Amino acid sequence: MLMSKEVYLDRVGLVQRVKPRSGQGRIFVVGDLHGCYETFMEKLVLVGFDFEHDLVIAVGDLCDRSRGSLQCVGLLEEPWFVSVKGNHEDFCVMGSVNEDIARVHKDPRNGGAWFYELGEDQRREIAQKFYDLPLAIEVEYKGDRYGFTHADMPFQNWEDLYHIQDPQTDLHGRSVSDWLMWSRFGYDTPDKDTALIKGVRALFHGHCPTLGTIQKRGNELYVDFGECFGYDLCVIELNEACEAFNL
Repeated sequence: MLMSKEVYLDRVGLVQRVKPRSGQGRIFVVGDLHGCYETFMEKLVLVGFDFEHDLVIAVGDLCDRSRGSLQCVGLLEEPWFVSVKGNHEDFCVMGSVNEDIARVHKDPRNGGAWFYELGEDQRREIAQKFYDLPLAIEVEYKGDRYGFTHADMPFQNWEDLYHIQDPQTDLHGRSVSDWLMWSRFGYDTPDKDTALIKGVRALFHGHCPTLGTIQKRGNELYVDFGECFGYDLCVIELNEACEAFNL
């Protein structure tokens, strides 16, 4: 079961609804952390993050490739932090039960060796936390609705995710969960920039390293700067991100 948090509301289909922590609190999105815990905490100081009232929504891939993976897993216990499930969380879940996937996950390019160096009980505990993470998050903030998935959005209307109960539901030859955690189709499709996802002001993704800048496709904003590859880490307030692109 998903851990209990004050900000969690109901889950509708594949979408976990969350709420601001207070009327005065701000909401930030953070790109793929990939174990860069110290950089993340430094960024929170720079933006004046209020740990009592503000909230961070992460686009997944908390772990792998950097030394702070275990600390980033610990962020899931914090009342000011929530995350969707990314493909590297999926690596941990699937690698726990499949040796072939574990072998791929351990490859230095994927950076998952740290996970298999843990004791069996700790691996099981982390895998369960990752398994329970939502594939999609939405929040109502300052009068607008915002959506979050790790990789992509296979529908043109956000509310279509409300009607999917089984994440393994087939869609165009791949599961909906695979679209949300692993796909790069939307990012790599040039004409996607003219299509807006209905039902949200903006939809935030990670997964596709953007090499230091937010990339826009319609009203979808990609915020994985590629910090683990030597670029910056994106931490930005939701309204500020949208205003930068006239959304």
